[in-house]
Amino acid sequence: MDDPFAIVRDKLPGALSVYVSNWCLDCRRLKKFLAQHDVPHQIVNISDLPEAAQRLEAGTGKLGVPCVLVRGARWVAGYHRGARGNFDAARFVRELAEVL
Repeated sequence: MDDPFAIVRDKLPGALSVYVSNWCLDCRRLKKFLAQHDVPHQIVNISDLPEAAQRLEAGTGKLGVPCVLVRGARWVAGYHRGARGNFDAARFVRELAEVL
């Protein structure tokens, strides 16, 4: 199976903070996808950390999760409304590549 992260694999270590919540099914799906592809990332749970929720809202204008903060500076959505299962893996990797 091809590695969907091949184009960014060398830039991933230490780059991704995945903002999630306890109640979010899309968050579970993204965490599973990242784990299946051995993508290093840090989980930031906005349900447990009010300051993380504030940072997410300040950075994106909303509290929609999952959302990925890349290198502490740029946000990438971890869900895609209208896509099958609310997630488009190719689009996600493409958007990561644009900000890495």
